[in-house]
Amino acid sequence: MKPTTVLNRYRVLILISLVLVILLTIVMYNMQVDAAKAREDDSITKVVTSTYSTTLHATRGNLLDRYGNPLVANEQVFSLQFNRSNWKTANQSEVILSLLNLIKSKGTTYQDSLPISNAPFSYTISAGADVAIRKDFDKYMEKNDWDPNLKASEVVTLMSEKYHLADDYSNAERRAILGLLYDMEVAEFSVYNPFLFLEDVDMEIITAIRERSFYYSGVEIITQSSRVYKTDVGAHILGRVGKIYKEEYEELASQNYSMNAIVGKDGAEKAFESYLRGINGSLKTKIDAFNNTVEVVSETQPKAGYNVLLTIDERIQAATEEALARRIEEIKVLSEDNPEDYPEDIGGGAAVMMKVDSAEVLAMASYPDYNLASFSEDYDELLENKLTPMVNRVIGGTYPIGSVFKMVTAVAALEEGVITPDTIIKDEGIYTKYRTFQPQCWIYRQNYHATHGNLNVSMALRDSCNYFFYQVADDMGIETLDKWAQAFGLGKKTGIELSGEVSGQRSNVETKAKSSSIVWGPGDTLTTAIGQSYSLFTPLQVCAYLSAVCNGGYYYQPHILKEVTTYDYSSVVVSVQPTLVNTISMSNSTYKAVMDGMLDAAENGTAAKVFENYPIRVGGKTGSSQVASGTSNGVFAAFAPFDDPEIAVFIIVEHGGSGSNIGIIARDMFDAYFNLSTNLAEVKGVNTLVN
Repeated sequence: MKPTTVLNRYRVLILISLVLVILLTIVMYNMQVDAAKAREDDSITKVVTSTYSTTLHATRGNLLDRYGNPLVANEQVFSLQFNRSNWKTANQSEVILSLLNLIKSKGTTYQDSLPISNAPFSYTISAGADVAIRKDFDKYMEKNDWDPNLKASEVVTLMSEKYHLADDYSNAERRAILGLLYDMEVAEFSVYNPFLFLEDVDMEIITAIRERSFYYSGVEIITQSSRVYKTDVGAHILGRVGKIYKEEYEELASQNYSMNAIVGKDGAEKAFESYLRGINGSLKTKIDAFNNTVEVVSETQPKAGYNVLLTIDERIQAATEEALARRIEEIKVLSEDNPEDYPEDIGGGAAVMMKVDSAEVLAMASYPDYNLASFSEDYDELLENKLTPMVNRVIGGTYPIGSVFKMVTAVAALEEGVITPDTIIKDEGIYTKYRTFQPQCWIYRQNYHATHGNLNVSMALRDSCNYFFYQVADDMGIETLDKWAQAFGLGKKTGIELSGEVSGQRSNVETKAKSSSIVWGPGDTLTTAIGQSYSLFTPLQVCAYLSAVCNGGYYYQPHILKEVTTYDYSSVVVSVQPTLVNTISMSNSTYKAVMDGMLDAAENGTAAKVFENYPIRVGGKTGSSQVASGTSNGVFAAFAPFDDPEIAVFIIVEHGGSGSNIGIIARDMFDAYFNLSTNLAEVKGVNTLVN
């Protein structure tokens, strides 16, 4: 056989072998791919699902005024929350800074709760700081085993190390990042506990996050209801909502609150949290490996919260806030040209109106106040304001009330038999019974040794004669006088639903002993009788006391809750009735003598200028309470109508000078209640020192 033929045969065999090898390889490959696919399909089939639980948030109830006018409602909004399952710790500082810069560029800011200022770093926790914020920070320091006496700058350094922050961040960037990381840790951010970062987010921010969803891994866009304010009044009454603090969660966990819950922080939002909150629902689903829902296991629909109707009248509240602010600002202007009559150091103020037969609060205004809608943006400025706009002075401010206290002294003296309505006391100008303390009546000091002459108790109230009340208090004694002050609810909390109420104090032997080593003397009793000495009362206490005088001795507990309804208003859940706390003994003759004195004060006495030509008969009492430094406070109390009292008001303006300076505020409040428009011209002050 020729060599060429043999070679060709070898070539054919090799070619056939190669073809067979290739075919075999292809077959084997396909078999492996099919097997792998089969295993994958089988795996997906076997690891069918995992169960995923979602909270269905309940809609919070609405806040309304006494007539059903909406004050705070809800709207559906986009919010941002962090999901730990997709959160990348490695670059979290970078992502957080990017996120904070993004929302800032769109006009939104995040208000963290880390109590450290921007550089130069210092603590922002003060004596009046939120207790929950303080306790959260203390627990954070303890958890990390850090010395509580560290400087703020040292804490920032330790936090930077803890969270692995790079050195090239600016101080402002560092503080912003740490603030958010701090909040996340305090809220115990975890797989089972998402962190609610921002509510009511602008659509531009939502779009930007969606466009970079991979970069913002772990940042979820959710929908929820958010509070929307239908009024620009009543900030101190309505209050705010916010993310639950850790300490709050520890107290509320047993009531099925989550660590991400939105709760009332102050005002009515906090007071009526149990009515407003609603009950969350839940959705349990099974999802496959591709996050597709394959089965709804169970679903419980949320139950909306109840609506809360307050006793507040929005129209009167608005008029009260406007009148208080306007008069304070007017006095500031008037003081520039006439500092003798209008004090230059005027401060904040408070005004309150309530129904005398139920103690329903119709309006309570505290000046300065703040805007609920922009609270977060304004927070730093509000915190630095020396006039403390976040304090509700009606329940959180305590003041000596000067001559407005004299009705207590009058009732006590009449009911104890120290005097009768016809008892005459001659004003001698100076009370000279005690060698070491000889106080003067205000008219003697101001009007060239003038006196009020002979007066009975009604006339003494009209003229606000200090001498008269020195005499009756001296005859009565401090124990008896204090007993009656206590009966009228002074120097103790009223029990109103709002948080932040303080008790104040009555001027008595025990109170003085707490702050002075000097024993109680007769002079203390004399000054207590005219509302000075150690007396410190809240405006709400005074208005409640005045109401009890006007209604004949029935002291009702002040309240702001009127009614609770279902979310659809179909049924009433709670209807609040007046709570009678105390019945004070007041004979008809006592009642008439005191009421006549206040009527005469409004028509012919120290309040006459305020209510001149007023179409409704009013009873009133001016006052000027001395303070430790600066101009005296101006105080004013009034009620109307005289013949059948419906409402009582009390007003105090810090360093306002005299009650006559601020009486116009009461007149404006009465105008609102009685739907009048009297357009009173400027009311000139009546000189009253401690009257």
